[in-house]
Amino acid sequence: MEDLSFIPELPNGPLDVYRNGASFNWKRLKLALDGDIDQLKLKYKVWRTLEKDPLFAHPAITPSVEEQKRMTQIQVKKINEYEFLPKEVFNASYSKRVRVA
Repeated sequence: MEDLSFIPELPNGPLDVYRNGASFNWKRLKLALDGDIDQLKLKYKVWRTLEKDPLFAHPAITPSVEEQKRMTQIQVKKINEYEFLPKEVFNASYSKRVRVA
């Protein structure tokens, strides 16, 4: 049985009554839908990292198109600096690099 502790608990809310009464483990369902535990771990690692970085916060007002383009370039550069993927992924064929699931 895989360790799914890396998946954060859902926030408390009005659906807690139904979640607590469920006959299945929602984390195992999430893993079944995503298909690969390593891919799911990577998704959560990327999400947590970008969530903490103020560069990826949503602006209070919509910037101009030119400013959006500039910010996107900076964000792409920052994502590459994080090196989420191992180097061998970049040496793989294109079809393997863009594999969805």
